[in-house]
Amino acid sequence: MGRFGMNLTGTINNTTLSLEGSGECDTHRGHVEGEYNLKRSDGLKRPIDGLDHWIFNCLVLTGYPSESAVTGKTKNPFQGRPYRYQREISFAGSGSGLLHLQAGVAFPVKTVLESKFTVNGNVNVPRLVSVEPTVETWVPNGTNRILGHFVMSWPAEDGSRVAAIARSNYEILGDSIEIIGTQHRWIEIEARGNLWNFSRRQRSTLFDSHLVTPN
Repeated sequence: MGRFGMNLTGTINNTTLSLEGSGECDTHRGHVEGEYNLKRSDGLKRPIDGLDHWIFNCLVLTGYPSESAVTGKTKNPFQGRPYRYQREISFAGSGSGLLHLQAGVAFPVKTVLESKFTVNGNVNVPRLVSVEPTVETWVPNGTNRILGHFVMSWPAEDGSRVAAIARSNYEILGDSIEIIGTQHRWIEIEARGNLWNFSRRQRSTLFDSHLVTPN
């Protein structure tokens, strides 16, 4: 069992904000659980039109590929290694907008994960009530580089659905590491709270592509 701390800053819907979070992570079980506090730069707790706390699912929690359990002989190339990435997230369905995310993740000591995120863009979604399980696919893209893609889906309070299409460019830092082939990361997220104070619990498992390919 380890600990994590995170900080996200940036501008969403023309509002400058910061998000602080901390909690526990268990790489072997693929669990990340934490508490998060969002602040506007003006200090007000006035709602930000079009923004819902569920949207942070596709920003910060899915931002920890290192914290995924593995199946069989699968190896997680991110485990225990510092990494950084860029992610573009476009919204569809009853939502719209485009967010750009930059992230850096390090392990100053073996059981501590520290991360910094920067986000900019716009999003417009109705009030969301839950998030469905997500699968991210990783494809090798050269030495220590991986392309990631997932589609996240949220049911909305009005009965509609919002989807986020996320494309990530990951870079694993340090010595060269062998990345054998395509992998898939199964992600489940539980959440509660409001825009200013919320909690998240993520469970994720990584498996190699050949495990889901028919013979």
